[in-house]
Amino acid sequence: MRLGSDQDVAAILGISHDRLKARISAGAPVPPFMRAPGSKYRRWDLDAVAAWLVQYTVRGTADQGLPRRGRGRPRKAKK
Repeated sequence: MRLGSDQDVAAILGISHDRLKARISAGAPVPPFMRAPGSKYRRWDLDAVAAWLVQYTVRGTADQGLPRRGRGRPRKAKK
């Protein structure tokens, strides 16, 4: 188990430290954290953070074998 601080987890998630604190206070989904008895600091199991992040992996259309759509509005068909 590797423990990390709020700054470490914010860097892994690609957000600022203030945004991480805002997400925690708003009740948004965040990786599980722990707090030692008598301590005011959160500690994060970095392995659990990586495992939590995997569940939010999004597959693209290329992975699903679907044809890719063009960008922007569709053009009028030529007559």
